[in-house]
Amino acid sequence: MNGARHLLSVDALSDAEVERITRPGFSPRVGRASRRGTLACLFQQPSLRTMSSFAFAGARLGLTPVPITTTGDALRDQCDLHDEVRQLSLVSTCVAVRSASPLDPSRLVRLAAPVVNAGDGSNEHPTQALVDVAAMRGVGLEGRTVLLMGNLRDHRVHHSLAKLLARQDVRLVLVSPPGLELPARFLPERARQVEASDAETV
Repeated sequence: MNGARHLLSVDALSDAEVERITRPGFSPRVGRASRRGTLACLFQQPSLRTMSSFAFAGARLGLTPVPITTTGDALRDQCDLHDEVRQLSLVSTCVAVRSASPLDPSRLVRLAAPVVNAGDGSNEHPTQALVDVAAMRGVGLEGRTVLLMGNLRDHRVHHSLAKLLARQDVRLVLVSPPGLELPARFLPERARQVEASDAETV
């Protein structure tokens, strides 16, 4: 048994899947297996917008949302995060996780249910980045210049967004203060990275 397919990073999606998911007007098909089930939302970090978005998306797919919120300290006192995800996968159709630290893919293999990353520490936030690209495509993205600015080192949405925008026909410019540049593992080859003091030259 190879286990369920997870969405822990935008790297898990092919170019064709990204194009389809972010296409204006995209609406997922509801398969027979998804008409009844549960969506466990395990959130270490509070986010009303993200929690409600997953709840409505799950309900639209026929899944009953089960919100599970706790602080990092409380979760650490009771059990390991990855062990909790594994347990939830046994009783859920899908598990959405928002964690204070990066998820370890090696500890999520062979789970009974797919895991969706709703933001893991300062690593990635693939679902938010997909929504952002879909919004950009809705107003016209091809051939545009896209500027990502701020603390690119720690902002997980920017990490996923930079990867996704590298697959689009855009000019990607990254602007950040010294020391807060986008980490190399998220940096697309075609992106131009400049310091905030040089932003006027962009």
